[in-house]
Amino acid sequence: PENKSFSFEFWLNPSSLNDSTHLIFQKTNLNSNSTIENGYICFLENNNDFFNLHFSIYIDSNFIDKSITIKKDEWQHIAISITNSKLQNNQINKKIDFVLNSIIVEESSITNHTPNINLQNKSFTQNFKKRNIPLSIGRYFIPLNNGQSFLTNITHNNLSLSSYKGKIDEFRHFHKTRSTKTIKKDMHKNIFSQKGLNLYLRFNEPVGEYANNFLCIDYSGNKLHGI
Repeated sequence: PENKSFSFEFWLNPSSLNDSTHLIFQKTNLNSNSTIENGYICFLENNNDFFNLHFSIYIDSNFIDKSITIKKDEWQHIAISITNSKLQNNQINKKIDFVLNSIIVEESSITNHTPNINLQNKSFTQNFKKRNIPLSIGRYFIPLNNGQSFLTNITHNNLSLSSYKGKIDEFRHFHKTRSTKTIKKDMHKNIFSQKGLNLYLRFNEPVGEYANNFLCIDYSGNKLHGI
């Protein structure tokens, strides 16, 4: 989306073997200095007996980064929404909210890693929107030189993000936000193609040898199948 609200919902069971910082998913483009220019990124940061789950959004190389605390080696349902919030001076900025296991995470339980930065409500730049930039899950993987080489490492806020270790299920990306009631109603079941559902990966492909067994099927109806 351009300057509209969007959201993600997914189940996550992160392994305690994630011992530093690990990518969950991202969609970004890099500037000439090979740093993130536009897009969004979700990752884990080790925090002793827990993980900090971060979500960060970039516009014109500026970013905001917020996180919540989640458990290790347990299934948890996570919803992240990005909306526009009006400040007292009427300036409209990007806002990140979390719902954990169908319960709204209060602002007091969200850590703001960029407390002195407000990300104004702007669209991603044309440089980001005109490219066919892939969404990657679990690992940073960007083709370069028409597929002749690949970039597999990404750095955010001086943190180098390695591959995710653990399980993920029922990944849903919406070009809208959904109420906590709707999130709770749908979190334990499959959903179907609907307005605003941009990508839906059930991760239920059968194992074994068969044609196109490298595909991850998109059930949103938009045919954004992954590999």
